Amino acid sequence: MKINILILSVLLIVQTAAVTYAEHIPVMDPFTAHYESRFTIIGNRMGFNPYAEINIRFASNDINPEYMHILLGSYYRIHKNIKIGGFYKLQTGARHDDDWVDLNPGWEWADSLKRFESLLIFDITPRFKIPVVLMNNSIASVKMRYQYNFFNNQQTVLVKPGLSYFNIKNRAPVWNGTLAYSVYIPLNFSEAFIYEHGPYVNFIYHLNSSVKFEIRANLYNRTWTSGADSIALGDSYRVTEKGLQAGIGVIITP
Repeated sequence: MKINILILSVLLIVQTAAVTYAEHIPVMDPFTAHYESRFTIIGNRMGFNPYAEINIRFASNDINPEYMHILLGSYYRIHKNIKIGGFYKLQTGARHDDDWVDLNPGWEWADSLKRFESLLIFDITPRFKIPVVLMNNSIASVKMRYQYNFFNNQQTVLVKPGLSYFNIKNRAPVWNGTLAYSVYIPLNFSEAFIYEHGPYVNFIYHLNSSVKFEIRANLYNRTWTSGADSIALGDSYRVTEKGLQAGIGVIITP
């Protein structure tokens, strides 16, 4: 009898500990969809391409924005096949591992929409025409972007190989499309070697030389690992979020 009571007590303790631990782990939907709109202005002055962008993203089940950013900077062509860029980014609504917080009681994601973060971005993009007759007007590229977040000192590298095709008539582009794959590598955060990855596709229609419309979409696999509050409790987890980000935009090239 005493043995049975002891066994039941142990099982109860184990079950309670398992439930408590499970509360510390973020629960993700099987698949989430997000929609965004973007307005971009790209100039062309003496080899420089001044760049300004406003982006707003919504969750599929909410009419209120979940993320916004402003991006300012410029690209510069250092070689006919290589462009470099430097940018400042101000964002709100970005989510990090440490945003999974202990409210005592309960756990939830912090409201990061009220938090503004400044980022510094540098990138380099080699581009090459593909020397194949069947792929005329096609360009292969590899965007490599370094990003530093002043809010939490996180550093990220994006590697994004892609293939673009340009439909040209009378020496002017009518439309172009791009297929790429994005890989985000965290340099000083996360327990995952690759924080996020997934395919990306976009289509741009050239209304005229100054106005373009774009449609784009990317599937993503994002890995969330233990945040500061979880680590303080001795927890360790790795959770994968899968979803779609689709958007429309207007590009002005004065």
